[in-house]
Amino acid sequence: MSVQTLRGLQQDSSVRSQLVSIIEDTAFATDAETRLSATFDRQTRDISILEFKLEEFRDAENVSDEDVASHYELFSDEFMTEGTFDFEFVEISRDQFRQDAELSDEELQELHDADVEARKSAAQRRGRHLLIKVDESRTDEEALTAITDIRNRIGEGESLEDLARELSEDAGSKQDGGDLGFSDRQQWVKEFSDSLWSLEIGEISAPVKTTFGYHLIELLEIEEMELPSFVDNRDVLLEEHRTGLAVEALKEAYTEVDKLAFEQSDSLQSIVEEFGVDIQQLNAVERSSSEGVFGRAGVRTAFFEPDVIDNGFNSRVVEVGDEYIVVGRLLSRTEPTLKPLDEVAEQIKDKLDIEAATTARDAARDEIFEQLQDDRNYAAASLAAGSEWAVYEAKKRDDFDVDPAVLDVAFDQALPDDGERVLAKATSEYTASVFIVTVTRQDLADYEVLPSEEQTKLQDDAANGAKTKAMASFISSLRAEASVETELFSYE
Repeated sequence: MSVQTLRGLQQDSSVRSQLVSIIEDTAFATDAETRLSATFDRQTRDISILEFKLEEFRDAENVSDEDVASHYELFSDEFMTEGTFDFEFVEISRDQFRQDAELSDEELQELHDADVEARKSAAQRRGRHLLIKVDESRTDEEALTAITDIRNRIGEGESLEDLARELSEDAGSKQDGGDLGFSDRQQWVKEFSDSLWSLEIGEISAPVKTTFGYHLIELLEIEEMELPSFVDNRDVLLEEHRTGLAVEALKEAYTEVDKLAFEQSDSLQSIVEEFGVDIQQLNAVERSSSEGVFGRAGVRTAFFEPDVIDNGFNSRVVEVGDEYIVVGRLLSRTEPTLKPLDEVAEQIKDKLDIEAATTARDAARDEIFEQLQDDRNYAAASLAAGSEWAVYEAKKRDDFDVDPAVLDVAFDQALPDDGERVLAKATSEYTASVFIVTVTRQDLADYEVLPSEEQTKLQDDAANGAKTKAMASFISSLRAEASVETELFSYE
């Protein structure tokens, strides 16, 4: 990728991010929408459930040897081995290129000084700011004039903290006097970070312009860091220098190995001769194996590509971090075979038992459900099911002591006017149970009596929902207006 291409991608990404921000930031939810949402989202319902557990319908004795043998014969493809593969490979390590390179004390001192400065620069900083926005109601010139007047008031003895509480247009920090807490340099836009990292503690910047408007910035505190002495850091820096040289040498080796593996695509011998490494073997491995070099997913993927498995070519060269590179090829393979019946008999028997139990469980639930719809005899239903009704009063949609499948169907039901129980069926996604569900009462929520934390969450949910709808509407409009051109090419 060229610098120009990268810059273009970054610019496109920046424009898209700004567009999304504009769409989302202009979306809003009204107070009436929030209150209406609270009425239904925080409602409660009284629920009763009759549970049908799979285990109560299982009986392995009902699965005969003939059933097992028949399933084995009909679905033999389910009981094939994966097949195994033998590979040979070469591994070229960074350590092969490690040299006892030396540096003078002057060179090490320069590295130490740079390391100390980098650590200092990486230290988090605690800042305070005051923001005057540039928007539809205020021009750039007006914002600069306003922030300059505020800067002059600070020069006359007023504090940035008090002025931020009074005048800042950053809602997130205004109530804290503009205090932003500790942050790293990447947390803010470049102009803001550059200014904050150029200040001394207690110093207040000149007006700083960012995409948000104009800021006055004060450095309050720098994270305390324990910096190493030159004596303590010397050996570490020397080792890092030697490692860096070895990494660069490994990168150069990658290019050469890639070339050799391609030019002699059915052998690793040229790589062995060039780099003085031994050919290693990995025998009887499966696609899911993870021993040795197969502990790295990238190596497994490369070794099982079609060109390697089907065509006998060398694999592509795989970089494992900056530690080593690997290239391999297939030696031989064992085709999948059918596992013996006695090896999989218990597996088949268990599967057939579960299938039969599932059918029986669902049939029992459906039969009792239909009977309930006719006679509304809940005691008889409990007796027929062999379990008691579990009663849950005043449950919310997000309560965790009731199976989510039960809550979903319970809150999907419209309650009849006559107060009769509503019946529904549910199937758990997390257990092996199915349910008959009844809903007996519904209480809509009153926003005014909800705890303040729930009101805040509802406001946030409504605002986020408005953002999602605004973005979805925008994308829908793009799709509706889009023009798509298709070109067909013929390859001889």
